[in-house]
Amino acid sequence: MTINRPLRVFLCHSSNDKPAVRELYQKLRAEAWIQPWLDEEELYPGQDWDMEIEKAVEASDAVLVCLTNNSINKRGYVQKELRFVLDIALEIPEETIFIVPLRLEECIPPRSLRDWQYADYFPIEQHERAFQRLLVSLKKRADSLGLKVEISVPKEVEKVPIEEAKARTEEPVKKMRAPAEQIVEERERGLSAIEEKKPAIETPKPAQVVTPPNKITLSNAMEFMRVPAGEFFMGSKYTFTMQGLNTRFIFPMITGWRASLLRMDHMMPTSKPKASSIQ
Repeated sequence: MTINRPLRVFLCHSSNDKPAVRELYQKLRAEAWIQPWLDEEELYPGQDWDMEIEKAVEASDAVLVCLTNNSINKRGYVQKELRFVLDIALEIPEETIFIVPLRLEECIPPRSLRDWQYADYFPIEQHERAFQRLLVSLKKRADSLGLKVEISVPKEVEKVPIEEAKARTEEPVKKMRAPAEQIVEERERGLSAIEEKKPAIETPKPAQVVTPPNKITLSNAMEFMRVPAGEFFMGSKYTFTMQGLNTRFIFPMITGWRASLLRMDHMMPTSKPKASSIQ
């Protein structure tokens, strides 16, 4: 007949060994078929310490006695608690797993516990292996009581062909690369857009030099031609300067033009003729 209840396990220990015992308590508590009992978790304010611990030991299906040099050599409550556990063990049928000595460090178990095979829960890197061996012993105790045990078995590793495993590995990497490449492309497009928005810098063109015309025709039909400045001799040409243009002009000496030249108050000769040829 199967009994649907968890296996009750009492943790006997010294208060100085609390850190290691707490870690063991949490691992046992994670097993659905085990109900561990730890004083700091189960005792509440106002309860009678001795009475509650005795009740817990009497109701337990197994007792883990956590051993260290401190707990073995220390006088006090842990020794009293151990003696009470041993008294209960006398009532348990032989060949029944009830007391499980558990060494938390290198130490010599006390003479009162030497009849039971102990287990080592150290060093730290061996905790998992030691814990699995402890579960085997507790399961045997649960089976002897007819308790329903559901042990979580690790799932077998799925065997995948090498090429398929490689493809599974590369696919997430490609997905990770895609956003990175997209970011680079968007950044390049953004830089291009910024370059297009920049106003074009126009190179200033040199100012055009306005060259006065080489030929000027006056209202009286007189024409003047611009020639490079210089010295001229009498006999064929005169040199004049137009006010405002600051340019010298020459014209042929024709007798009929004299009257017109005298009336041009805006024209002045740049040099006096050496000898007039006009009569």
